[in-house]
Amino acid sequence: MKLIAQSLLSGYYKIIVALALLSICTVSVASNLNGQTYTSSNFSIAVMISDDQSVWAGTNGQGLLRFSKTEGTTEIFTSTNSGLTDEDIRGLALDTSGALLVGTLRGGVVRFDGSSWKPLPSLSGQNVTGVCVDGGGRIWTSTNSGVYRLINESWEIVINRINGILTVDQKGDMWVYDRSGFIYEYLNGGLNRTISIDHIYPETAWPFYFAVDGKKNAWLGGGQRLLKINETAHDTFVTRRDTTRLEQISALTVNHNEVLMVALKRASGSTEIHLYDQITGKSKPFDSAAVTLSDFSVVAACSDRDGSFFCAGLDGSIIRVSLSGDTSSINKGHSILPSNAISSIAVDKSGTLWAGTGNGIVRYDQNNWTVYPQQGDTLPGRDVSSLSIDSSGTVWAGFQQNPIMSSFQAGLAQFTGEHWHRFTLDYISVKKTTTDRTGDIWIVSDNGVYRYRNNSAEQLFETIPSSVRDIALGTMVHSIAFDKNNTPWIGTGLGLKKYIDGAWADDSTVNLFPPATPGSQSGATVKALSFDHNGTLWAGTARGLICYSSGVSTIFDTTEAMLPDNNVQCIASDTNSCVWVGTKRGLVRLGADMTDHLIITTTNSVLRDNDITALALTKNGDLWVGTRLGGLTRFPASTISTSPSVSVLPQYHSHSTSMLSCTFQSGRSCKIDINSGHPATTRFILLSIDGKTITSYTCTHNGKTSFVWNGSDKYNRPVPAGLYLGILKEQGKIISSKVLPMP
Repeated sequence: MKLIAQSLLSGYYKIIVALALLSICTVSVASNLNGQTYTSSNFSIAVMISDDQSVWAGTNGQGLLRFSKTEGTTEIFTSTNSGLTDEDIRGLALDTSGALLVGTLRGGVVRFDGSSWKPLPSLSGQNVTGVCVDGGGRIWTSTNSGVYRLINESWEIVINRINGILTVDQKGDMWVYDRSGFIYEYLNGGLNRTISIDHIYPETAWPFYFAVDGKKNAWLGGGQRLLKINETAHDTFVTRRDTTRLEQISALTVNHNEVLMVALKRASGSTEIHLYDQITGKSKPFDSAAVTLSDFSVVAACSDRDGSFFCAGLDGSIIRVSLSGDTSSINKGHSILPSNAISSIAVDKSGTLWAGTGNGIVRYDQNNWTVYPQQGDTLPGRDVSSLSIDSSGTVWAGFQQNPIMSSFQAGLAQFTGEHWHRFTLDYISVKKTTTDRTGDIWIVSDNGVYRYRNNSAEQLFETIPSSVRDIALGTMVHSIAFDKNNTPWIGTGLGLKKYIDGAWADDSTVNLFPPATPGSQSGATVKALSFDHNGTLWAGTARGLICYSSGVSTIFDTTEAMLPDNNVQCIASDTNSCVWVGTKRGLVRLGADMTDHLIITTTNSVLRDNDITALALTKNGDLWVGTRLGGLTRFPASTISTSPSVSVLPQYHSHSTSMLSCTFQSGRSCKIDINSGHPATTRFILLSIDGKTITSYTCTHNGKTSFVWNGSDKYNRPVPAGLYLGILKEQGKIISSKVLPMP
């Protein structure tokens, strides 16, 4: 905050007005930020359903997708931008009102009516494997321990201890396929009949796909066999018509016109779509394919209201297959990224954007997109953890080790202008790459901090595994940044360190958070570090945001909604002294001198995910935002400059004025009395009206203490007459403030 005094009286009024604003509770306003979001079609789709307006797709851990049939738009719902309780989705159904029921693996069943989310009663931690609604409107779900139905807002066990598949026929009757060898039909909510298939299908080759048509024929598919079963007879259809064509069933569904769709995956990578019309057709299900899809492996399918079918591919793309065999692709928006998981963003001198994802690197030259790796590239892996650009313009990429991969895929690569080349495999799971002003490359990895100079790596900081918490956390490095003197700062599990004269020193001035456990050091895990254009240090921690400037540190957290979440993951600053903060639950813009702020989420912008993982600003002022599951979003500079904000003065917020009082004594000395009401270590900071620190005092007391300010600054120089602002802090937060008129 800067208060510019035109006169003593006007300066006084400005401070009074500023203090009056301190009690304003900040509220995020609608930003209406326009922009463009770029995503990936690389979703692992597990289940699909279609209504009149949309195609819904549930994924394996990536959330819920909605594709608009009319507008050609795509939406991504996750637990951070919606009421979805888990991103791992195993069942989708429409209730009698048209609302969507989402069965999640670990979060139960959630109902979405298009505007609000409502969890259904808890299933006591059971894993949901399917959801259906029968003709009477009853909701059924299958779990890892049995089949349940919802009666009077309570789940009732129907079949205990089975691993089954649910489906509903065209008349609304519920069917359950029990993989132990039985098919159950429930008419009007009650058991109607049981069909044993033990003598038809061996238990060692369970079918994976189950559907029932309007004639009460149960269809089971798996491997190379398709079964048609009713109460009186059964038929078996073998997919393998000769030994040279290895095929297996990969999807099965039936529409309301009694047309059965079966997808056959071939060894070549293509898929045959077979449409079997049971009313007019006289052939068998696998006599001829309606369409062959090259390089397309179907993993899920559903029927549309008009009788056609939607098929999801292994890469997340979706096609529509008409009854005549014609195909068309679903418009998935700007699906051009190799992955929706964005880890880092960098902009080079030419304005070209680089983004690291969980499945490769993407480049945008303001006209065209290019995805890497391409032919001729040699990368250590595909899971990019960090991007940086050195003074020569070379782009560097760090790769982290995938925990489920047995091969070593971490390391460093550089882009030489045409291709990516693997530079080193010396580092274990790279977290961060950056370059200092001399051109040296610095790498933060699981086992410490390295400096790469003259083609030689030197380990300057080592991670030490230990059963002692302070040792383990204090040597675990997450972030790195360089100040205006080219001094490296690192963020650890217990605060900040800086590298001076060949040694790492704790910076206790900035480590303001109290210990997480008694007897330990600072409890803040520093995940992000950044120095803005003015040299101010910004540190993002798991417990809030730290701002350090001119000897004064300020903590921003969820108090009074300054941040939507205390978990700060990335920071960027622009030339207008605005600071952008990415948190686990939204993006925050802090205005110049922190006199205003704005929270940006999926509800008031084009963001598709509130989990912000990367930020970058271009020379023309555009802001690029990377998210954990929602791809890349670009906010043009024109949109940013016109977006509304809320006026606040967070760093001078005062909870009480009675804690701080002053009495002028003889001459220019002033007695400062502190009354916190409890034992504490407090810090008194005296500021001039233009925001500069004059002096400060730190006191440890039992609740009350006092000291004398002699009217001099921290260099023992007498200060001029005028108004000054005294601020009292405890544990980094301002608890009181008072105007001091120095004669």
